[in-house]
Amino acid sequence: MDRMLLALVNNQPETLMRVTGLIRRRGYIMKKISMVEASDSSFAYLTAKIKDENRGIEQIIDQIKKLVDVHKVEEINHKSLYKRETPLFSSKTYKLKSNKEGVDIMHTDRKKVENN
Repeated sequence: MDRMLLALVNNQPETLMRVTGLIRRRGYIMKKISMVEASDSSFAYLTAKIKDENRGIEQIIDQIKKLVDVHKVEEINHKSLYKRETPLFSSKTYKLKSNKEGVDIMHTDRKKVENN
């Protein structure tokens, strides 16, 4: 069974290396990992999909929490991750006469999104 972890970490390259190194050294298999900047650029969200081989995920969560660069770690289910990482937007297809017309449409659509 695969388990998903979400961690709030410092937004630094060495943070990603520390977390992945810890997971690897403990013998867990990472199937997927991503790190995206949070709204505060000094922090990032790190998500990791880990294969749980009947050892329990609680041990690795406790060990990740002990790292200096990690502020919070929790296990999440796939549905909540999908809702969090899926952007809410729609797109339209336009037949453009020039590049300037495309830029104008993009700015107009951006204002509509920001106002909602």
